[in-house]
Amino acid sequence: MPAPSALERFLRLMETYNDAVWPLQLVAYALAITAVLLALKGSRRSSQAVLVIVALFWLWVGLVFNGMYLGAITRGAVVAAVVFVLQGVVLVRAAFSAGGLGFRARADAYGITGGALVLYATLGYPAVEYLLGRGFPRSLPFGLVPCPTTVFTLGVLLWSTTRVPRHVLAIPFLYSLGGVGPVSNGIVEDAGLVVAGVVSTGMILYRDHRQGGHVVHPSPQAAKGSR
Repeated sequence: MPAPSALERFLRLMETYNDAVWPLQLVAYALAITAVLLALKGSRRSSQAVLVIVALFWLWVGLVFNGMYLGAITRGAVVAAVVFVLQGVVLVRAAFSAGGLGFRARADAYGITGGALVLYATLGYPAVEYLLGRGFPRSLPFGLVPCPTTVFTLGVLLWSTTRVPRHVLAIPFLYSLGGVGPVSNGIVEDAGLVVAGVVSTGMILYRDHRQGGHVVHPSPQAAKGSR
């Protein structure tokens, strides 16, 4: 019997992982909906909560998926675990630092693009996987594996009302470029990861350069939320 392909080994891992962590997939979606609603509110406290939610995704992926499961098929799992935990810590620090990031989803190019990425991360991935005939439990669970989590993060960062620090953006952007590898192995839905990384990073850098370090669109609710 021939050895299973890289794609088949990965899909078997997804099946094992999804079965093991059920029903945390539902919790991840509940947290995503909460983050979106908080981003619509646009206050200081709601922005902190958004970052904490996104940080929880990164910490889980680093500690549990990369740290405990991914090592079954790749030697790079330890490095991936460290990188994702590091990003989780970065996001928590950004949430509670003085003059930290603020978020407000708006009906402009940044808000719409960010919303599109959030939708792709949460709904686009499973839709593509279903069309490819490998739905749950062989799908990539949002918030519990790296790629949809990274797309979601980039979408949320597009909603920032303040300059996004380069160290906050660096890991999601660099990881998104690595989506080329999975695509070449048959995980075609990760093409969206590469596009998300290039588009969102370009837009964020352009916006931040144009606005300097100032607030892009201050929320009238921010002052209330900081009390």
